Amino acid sequence: MTLRRSATGSSSNYLTRAGRGSGGREHAFRKCNALFSVLFTLKGMREVASGQLRVLQISEKGMRATSHRNDIPDHLYLCIGDRQIHIGCAIVSRKRGMLEIRFLNELPTAFVREVASLEDPFALLKEIRPALFGLDGFVN
Repeated sequence: MTLRRSATGSSSNYLTRAGRGSGGREHAFRKCNALFSVLFTLKGMREVASGQLRVLQISEKGMRATSHRNDIPDHLYLCIGDRQIHIGCAIVSRKRGMLEIRFLNELPTAFVREVASLEDPFALLKEIRPALFGLDGFVN
């Protein structure tokens, strides 16, 4: 049993473990329909790729999303606006096309509320005013 436990632990690294950690209070998921751009590396660190996620549920600690890309690795950056803000994420599970994603840092409740209330799914792909979304401290 000890051998099996160490084998499963060796396949994750500190980013995945940080994403799985639930420390602190739990937040309820809110339904939403938003598109986010994502950046990630492929072929080790030799290639940077991008894609899109359709977010179906979001909370301060994570989100549930789908994507047409099957090659998205476990570690990625969520891009908000016209690549104005980058948020580190870790995919903690993949089930039937659904990605369970955790943010490395908790997002502001004001931002999550705004995303859940968006009527235009493309709104966060264009340039945004971070102050309107409660993201003043996140601007790159």
